[in-house]
Amino acid sequence: MIKTTKILFLIYCFFIGSTLLSASSYPSTTLKSKGLEVLVFLPDSTTSYYQAARFDWGSMVGQITYKNHTYLQQWENYNGRGPADKHDPLVPNTGTGLAEEFLAALGYDEAPVNGFFVKIGVGILQKKDTAMYSFAIPYKIVNQGIRTFSQTKNSLTFKHSLNSEIGYGYELERTYQLIDNKLTVHHKLTNTGKKRIESEMISHNFMQFDFGAFGTDFSLQFLKSTIDNSNQKWASPNRVKFNDSSIDILTDMNDYMPCFGGINVHSKNGNCRLINKKTGMAVTIEPDKEVSSFVAWMWQKAFCAEPRILVDVEPGKVFSWDFVYGFDRPQAPKGDVD
Repeated sequence: MIKTTKILFLIYCFFIGSTLLSASSYPSTTLKSKGLEVLVFLPDSTTSYYQAARFDWGSMVGQITYKNHTYLQQWENYNGRGPADKHDPLVPNTGTGLAEEFLAALGYDEAPVNGFFVKIGVGILQKKDTAMYSFAIPYKIVNQGIRTFSQTKNSLTFKHSLNSEIGYGYELERTYQLIDNKLTVHHKLTNTGKKRIESEMISHNFMQFDFGAFGTDFSLQFLKSTIDNSNQKWASPNRVKFNDSSIDILTDMNDYMPCFGGINVHSKNGNCRLINKKTGMAVTIEPDKEVSSFVAWMWQKAFCAEPRILVDVEPGKVFSWDFVYGFDRPQAPKGDVD
């Protein structure tokens, strides 16, 4: 039997110009660098913003603010659906912000009913029945591993260590680093188990500029690659236009009907830029590895440009990768100060 391991927090917080906050009672901290501020929710077994079985608990970024403009959806009362409602940390889809996820349920197919499998960034989970794995199911977490973090004024490092009796083990280190108008999220995964770890890793990137709805002013532009513009297998494809290296929104999104689908990025370079063409407000997303696939998902509340990285680590080996986010504020009219 696998015993539940208590989450251990070794808090090395120096708080040089940074304050441990209570964002509506959820433990959090804010990193600062010049005009850039990043609110990060701290993972905890009983009080954290997210405690469910889908997303990596260390990836809940509540808000990114650059020179008084916000870039992420509203986390307060977010329930994973449409209109705001009571937030439930135990519901799998209620992640917010960057909401990173390792898609593979390691060992799920081999596990018997009531057996165990591993979800990186979450812990050891228990299989409920013979149905296929689904990220929307609130699987019981039987072992949360050991989590630690350390902080400076403009950086925050989480470490999540987990060992299981089914052969999977790892140490995942994630560092948020702020420099000027850029946020770098550095990842290092060490395979400490006996079995190979193979999983796509995705950052969902729930972007929403100054809490406004998305419409015809918005475009997702690919910076170093062309894309397949055949627009096949998309939900609500009439809401977007595919170009050789961009996707434009054709209608104002005043409802909660999602529009989404996969994108074939020809050169496997996932560098992209979500921009409001009218105001110039934008965010650039630059993964430092080739993308294994790319998905875009949008509705009124958020535009998610989602590059996926294939993480493939043999026992005893290490794999590292970065996502770099750059932020541009709206262009102020001549004579005005933003």
